[in-house]
Amino acid sequence: MYGADDGPAMSSAPTTGFVDVPGGRIYFERSGSGPALVLLHASIADRRMWDREFANYANDCTVIRYDRRGFGKSDPATAPYSDVVDLERLLDHLGEEQASVLGCSRGGTIAIDFTLTHPGRVRRLIPVAAMASGMEIPDTPEEKRIFEEAGRREAPIAAAWKRKDVEGAIAAILPIFCAAQKAEGLARVQQMLRDNAIESFGNRSEMFAQSLDPPAAGRLGSLHVPTLLLGGGKDSPDARILVDFLERNIPGAQRKTIANADHLVNLSAPHEFDVALRPFLGLGTGAQH
Repeated sequence: MYGADDGPAMSSAPTTGFVDVPGGRIYFERSGSGPALVLLHASIADRRMWDREFANYANDCTVIRYDRRGFGKSDPATAPYSDVVDLERLLDHLGEEQASVLGCSRGGTIAIDFTLTHPGRVRRLIPVAAMASGMEIPDTPEEKRIFEEAGRREAPIAAAWKRKDVEGAIAAILPIFCAAQKAEGLARVQQMLRDNAIESFGNRSEMFAQSLDPPAAGRLGSLHVPTLLLGGGKDSPDARILVDFLERNIPGAQRKTIANADHLVNLSAPHEFDVALRPFLGLGTGAQH
């Protein structure tokens, strides 16, 4: 539970800045006071996918969000780098010894990798629509069929990007990952995709990302941090299989599937997201819009 003795209180005034990381700088924002909650964005977004959470959760804890390499205001990578080291540098810079770490999609994969590397620095782990690094595609006939179908659905995204058709790539990706978004959320995702197209579609920085060695997939049994797995009932079937794998392999993991949510759970079902997350963080059951 988050309480008065969980750590030093920070100033409630939002702060912004950059932290030096190997080969560049990453941009961060911090708000609130109390125990830290770090928010890691998906690769079809940037820190702005957490606008609502950054404002609301600062009433209860210190909320930290940042742009990964090349997204938003952060420098793109031009040489090998580690997302785990980047998060470590950020927490050190901010003087946060421990934090709960919440990440969506690729952000959730990084959250898992960080927890395996620095288990003592993570209070609670919340992967959202995430997978474990190093996980192989399942080979049961039904799961293989699902992943083959996912590949066919995603092929037009790469094709549009190859012909430099950003709007075409956006139009192809939205039905897959944003099937449950309402107009406001959809417009937000479209703008983030336009702003970060070279990262979201071209993997400009991620091509330099160093993999966890050994990868997380074979090490999940060593995770003993309280873990909540969140996923959307309207997310793609292959994404749900990836969360199945995490549930089977992380000891004691809780799982909640939000029926009316897609891949970006917090944007498509904000109320239900809060109802699932807040009690896990010890913040009570009240949800905020």
